[in-house]
Amino acid sequence: MKRGVLYIVMLSSMAFSCNKEEPKEINDKPMPETGYFKDVISLANNDTCSNFILIGDWGSPGDGLTAVSGQMAEVAEHLTLDFILTAGDNFYPDGVDSINDPYFSIYTENFNQSSLQVPWYISVGNHDHHGSIQAQIDYSDLDERWNFPSAFYKLCMPLNSYGDSLGIIVIDSQALKTDPSNMNQANWINSVAQNMDHQWKIMLGHHNLYSYGYHGESATMINLIEDVLYDNEIDIHFAGHEHDMQHLRTAGYTDFVISGSAGKTRPTDSGPLSLFALSEYGFSFVRVSKYTLQYYFINQYGDVVYSFERHK
Repeated sequence: MKRGVLYIVMLSSMAFSCNKEEPKEINDKPMPETGYFKDVISLANNDTCSNFILIGDWGSPGDGLTAVSGQMAEVAEHLTLDFILTAGDNFYPDGVDSINDPYFSIYTENFNQSSLQVPWYISVGNHDHHGSIQAQIDYSDLDERWNFPSAFYKLCMPLNSYGDSLGIIVIDSQALKTDPSNMNQANWINSVAQNMDHQWKIMLGHHNLYSYGYHGESATMINLIEDVLYDNEIDIHFAGHEHDMQHLRTAGYTDFVISGSAGKTRPTDSGPLSLFALSEYGFSFVRVSKYTLQYYFINQYGDVVYSFERHK
């Protein structure tokens, strides 16, 4: 949509100021601190230039979603928040049929807090495909927060005034899975990934590659995009689909994160690739500077239940 695309371009041209950091050796390590987010996540912003929230599988109203949205608002009020990413399944059980669908109230009524009035960048999941994806795209013309220019697209977020940036590839994983012989999106993903020139690179899509939850690993997703992730040094793959929180790591370059419990939960498990697995309502808070990416899983009570960071 026109406004969404214009906003993306405008955002990429803005100058964000932050303290210049000394280069660090490439490294990643878990951060063991847990507890209430205000006690765990420092207010000091001198090493952080882009802060965002990730939520997945949030399209089910209820006590869990109410608690999650309340904690999101607390985090956004306490810490600087630049934008929100969704990992799909925005509206259960069958997406939306039109821009006037009453199910949009799941978004407007649960996330109307003043601190959450930041840009939202949307991806869709399998339940969204039961309805009209075009309706979710067209809704960008009605709501200034809602940015969904097309089923798959790329974002560029500035990190500082020196030209460093965060690149985000947003994909429609349901379309990839249901019609893997249609190479239109797959070719686009490969081309964009090969030409990304960003300090940090992320891919966002609904379906996981690896998981020890209900759905397990997806051979289709592994076959379609794993080599793209590794070959182009995509730092993190974000997913939902599993109604839990997971952090997994293979021998490859990319970290795999599942954050799919904003509105639903389901039992999960851990396995050889697991660094963390938990079935609780929650969301993710991420902050990124030139040399550091910090990732926090936050539950419905505001506790940081797990965190990790990567360095460059």
